[in-house]
Amino acid sequence: MLEPRRCVVVGAGFSGLSLAYWATKYGAKVTVYESQNRVGGLLDSMRLPGGHLVESAANGFLWSADFAELERDLGLRFISTKPESRKRYIFRRGRFRRWPLSVLETLGLLWHLCRGWRRRRPFAGETISAWGERMLGPAGRVLLLETALQGIYAGDPSRMSATLILGRFFQKRKRSVHKLTESEARDKRSGSHTHADGMGALTRDLRAYLESSGLCTFRMETQFSADDLSEARRRKSLVFLAVPALAAAEILSQGHPELAQGLLSVEMRPIATSTSIWSLDDGERGMPRGFGALFPRGEDIEALGVLRNHHIYNRRSDRVSETWIYGADSLRSRGIWGNREALRTHVLEERRRIGAKGLAPEAFECYFWERGIPHYTVALEEFLARADLDGIGRREGVVVFGNYTGHLGLSRIFAEARRLVRERLSDG
Repeated sequence: MLEPRRCVVVGAGFSGLSLAYWATKYGAKVTVYESQNRVGGLLDSMRLPGGHLVESAANGFLWSADFAELERDLGLRFISTKPESRKRYIFRRGRFRRWPLSVLETLGLLWHLCRGWRRRRPFAGETISAWGERMLGPAGRVLLLETALQGIYAGDPSRMSATLILGRFFQKRKRSVHKLTESEARDKRSGSHTHADGMGALTRDLRAYLESSGLCTFRMETQFSADDLSEARRRKSLVFLAVPALAAAEILSQGHPELAQGLLSVEMRPIATSTSIWSLDDGERGMPRGFGALFPRGEDIEALGVLRNHHIYNRRSDRVSETWIYGADSLRSRGIWGNREALRTHVLEERRRIGAKGLAPEAFECYFWERGIPHYTVALEEFLARADLDGIGRREGVVVFGNYTGHLGLSRIFAEARRLVRERLSDG
């Protein structure tokens, strides 16, 4: 009987857990190394006094057949969004609007779309701002494209790569090699879903499932070094580096100095989240009832957006729950970055500025992520094009994987982890 293939996964964030899950599903034996004392990376959940759920980062994922498979394996039932979450707003000229463009601006948007439709695919090296200007016009670029993307990527549109962010929407969809089972074919769910007890609970449940499989071992609070990589390759283990770019660069510094140097140049964007709990009477006044709102630049609001958590999923809170999202620049200029009480006061000021009537929250929690999400710049696009990460995986069995390798969003990470594991294990 053939011995199962051995895999090493470095990092137990969502990327690493996804790789370990698919590797065990394909019959491999997996060892996961994690330098912290918990799994999940940026993903974590906590209950404030009163049972109010607070997420540290992403609050859910887009539904797919892959997550349906995970749901069955974990013995869970992921929850979907509430009907009112379909309402999303953009704040413009003192009001929350479902459509922020005037009639003339809308006509201008349609004219630009018609004129540029044949060349709608982003060019290599084209920025989000340049693509938006030629395809949507000035108003559509600022109020729709750039405003929508700032809530996801928290980046500078004049530097962000249109190819990395938008290119996938212009590619022909590949047929999945995964044949749907009868239950998957009947599953018509779509949209955002989450774990009933938060994304932190999902990562903990996933770890428990992996350990119970008999194929996966976790080595917590353990650093993985360049020497460990050499030893793993000597044992012919397939190695997945699912760690931040700086950590991956250190591990690869001896055997792959050029790749390590490129990884050192990956720019990360700091981000802060602030979640407050209000009474229903106090917290709803002046705020939109729906998924949340985004704030275009120039509206005198420094937040990138606000999530209305109690309108998105059940079991978040029996009161008003809001999460305000900020980039670091404005907070640092005011001396707020890293200061919990100053951020709480700042959120109250921003709420008053948009017309909300609430006084003070009943509960409050915040997170400051110095290296939160990758800045999807043209420079990163150029690095990924020349780095040939897939080629290194095929030749040497060392795979670098994470949200900075072109896969931002939990659903994309989960699907790409399946593809990578399947292809690398079939390489033999």
